[in-house]
Amino acid sequence: MIESAAMMVLITFIFLTVFQMSQLFAAKEITHHAASAGARAKAVGFNDFMTWKVVKAAMIPNAGRMVTPEVDRTPFPDVLYREGVGASWDYATNAGTTPRSNSIGVEMSRIPEFLGTIDWNQVSGILDYEDWNTVSWPVTSEVGDVVSVRVRQRYPLKMPFHRAFYADDEIDLRSRAWQGNHANIYLE
Repeated sequence: MIESAAMMVLITFIFLTVFQMSQLFAAKEITHHAASAGARAKAVGFNDFMTWKVVKAAMIPNAGRMVTPEVDRTPFPDVLYREGVGASWDYATNAGTTPRSNSIGVEMSRIPEFLGTIDWNQVSGILDYEDWNTVSWPVTSEVGDVVSVRVRQRYPLKMPFHRAFYADDEIDLRSRAWQGNHANIYLE
């Protein structure tokens, strides 16, 4: 009995470790994508503010839960709970035609609005996430006909027992992307 309990604890610990590592690999890939998106934006002539918005939008999967705007976070509408399991299953399998939660529809409508803002005063209140402040301002540089964008995020570790493997509550994710500078073609 004691051996079984010890093995269950060990297996749970290993499972949590594997899950946290998979989240870190996914977060690193999202950071690479954000750097690439920022480099593409800068390469076609976007200014630093517009490049920042593109990087922030690309980092949404790493940004945690949506804070602004506040929406009802129930996974299914109340009517589905009353209609039973069959209606819930039909709703879940038709995810391509129906949003899976109320927040996804709001988020999908707010991203173009966020990207379309023209100054800092319009940005606040459109979209905000609990971990968006962990994403640093992208560093852009132009050398000859090449544009470079560096993205950094202090990714928060939220899994239980993460301190057993890493001494800090955050891990530093960095990525850099290069793109040929085509701004002069688009801005003629």
